[in-house]
Amino acid sequence: MVRLRRFVVCLALLGVACSHSPPPAAPELPPARPAPQSPYYDVPAMSTFSVALVNAVGTRLSAPGDAFRAKVISPLRTLRGDTLVPVGSVLNGRIVTVAQAPASRIRLKFETLTTARGTVPLYATLTDAQPDPSFIVQPQRDLDRSDYDATLDGVPALPMGRESIQVRSHSDIRLPPRTQLQIVLTHPLRIRR
Repeated sequence: MVRLRRFVVCLALLGVACSHSPPPAAPELPPARPAPQSPYYDVPAMSTFSVALVNAVGTRLSAPGDAFRAKVISPLRTLRGDTLVPVGSVLNGRIVTVAQAPASRIRLKFETLTTARGTVPLYATLTDAQPDPSFIVQPQRDLDRSDYDATLDGVPALPMGRESIQVRSHSDIRLPPRTQLQIVLTHPLRIRR
């Protein structure tokens, strides 16, 4: 009987000791990983940037197929603020068609753009409002096309004299070096990191 009492007391003490032991440790969780980043840098469509022509372009200077170059003067950034197309990057394009006065018109196609990650194809057109008012932009707005270009129309000259209601024909288009153009992306600019 004494043994039985000792056994019961030992069990009671063991139960009390177990009730005061620290709780089991929670399983360790792996450290939190940051959200995966996209494998691309993206500049969204409809982003605008400015360039300055390196060589002159014009209805009397250019022929279809002629190449032209421009330097970026305002950078293109991703939505996160990364500069993807820095100032000084080069835009390459070509002349598609030329029509001289009296209905002067020149059609440009933007082809490539150098970026911080190399040269990429460019799908863009001119914005409707340009820094130089000496030409009118007639952008192509057909969204089903995979390539885009812009047509520049010469601005009609002013009427001859106050009482004259007849307007002279369109003037020739001449864009000398350093002419600024405002460009808008028609497709996102997507470059692998």
